[in-house]
Amino acid sequence: MQGREQSYRQWVIDVVNGNVKLNREEEAEEWTHRCIYKGSFTPRLVSLGPLHHGSPHLQPMEHHKRRALLYFLDRSKHSPDVYLKSPDFLNMMLLDGCFLLELHRTTTDEDTSGYTDNDPVFGPNRADFFADNKTHDLVLLENQIPLLVLQTLLDPLGGRSDAAEAHKVAYERLWKTRSRNHKKVPSATALHDAGVKFQVSPNDANIDIIFDDGVLKLPYLVITPAEKTFLLNVMAFEQLHVDMDNPISSFIKLLDDLIDTAKDVQLLVDRHRNLWRARFVNTHLRDPWTVIALLVAGLQLCLTLIQTVYSVLSYIK
Repeated sequence: MQGREQSYRQWVIDVVNGNVKLNREEEAEEWTHRCIYKGSFTPRLVSLGPLHHGSPHLQPMEHHKRRALLYFLDRSKHSPDVYLKSPDFLNMMLLDGCFLLELHRTTTDEDTSGYTDNDPVFGPNRADFFADNKTHDLVLLENQIPLLVLQTLLDPLGGRSDAAEAHKVAYERLWKTRSRNHKKVPSATALHDAGVKFQVSPNDANIDIIFDDGVLKLPYLVITPAEKTFLLNVMAFEQLHVDMDNPISSFIKLLDDLIDTAKDVQLLVDRHRNLWRARFVNTHLRDPWTVIALLVAGLQLCLTLIQTVYSVLSYIK
């Protein structure tokens, strides 16, 4: 912070002394340069382009990038020399571009030929943790590579610039696959306004989600700190383990879609409150003797509270 303040003071002195002046020509030229915009989020698993290249937490995916390059070269009609004789910066773009093309081939085109079934990134039974996080990483403003890289990889000798194919890859990878895999359920309020009713699933022991005849039945769930820890650990296990189903993750994703505002929360809580009221009536108020016992117990509690307050007041006086 101190160094930044000193730099600012020096800049002010330079402005006062006329050493720094506005140069509109240079400024206009600066904005014509291509750049990578920095957003508010950082990639979770994979870096694309130079901005996050070398970040320690993204290094495990570099191994899979090199694997993607080998698979890409194995399918290419050109010699590896065409791709690999380039400076370090271009080699980095080469790795990222091949990774993106292989990811596109194995997901959007569903062509996983050459990869084993349990390959965690490119295989047909890849771990869900990557399927969920790759879309997040690929749409970040600061985690991109130029389309020119994809065009060059698709046609390295420049005989026919396949810009249309490169744009197709970018479109399908960033948007069309994204919309297919992440179809958002309307919020609870929107569903309620459309006539959907909410009830609690009859089976508390299982995550039963039932939609029948305009009624959406959800399990009754109280999220305590311990419950939160349990759910996060189960979700991590589901997403990290290859060939693992993900019922808990899907349920939490459904809740995330249903709850957009505090109004959604209140709507769902009110329906759980109705369940509690119904259960209380069915359990405790069926038998008249039980009702009498409850009334007597309530009266005794009130008398005890009154006596306690009176005793405290007498002691203070």
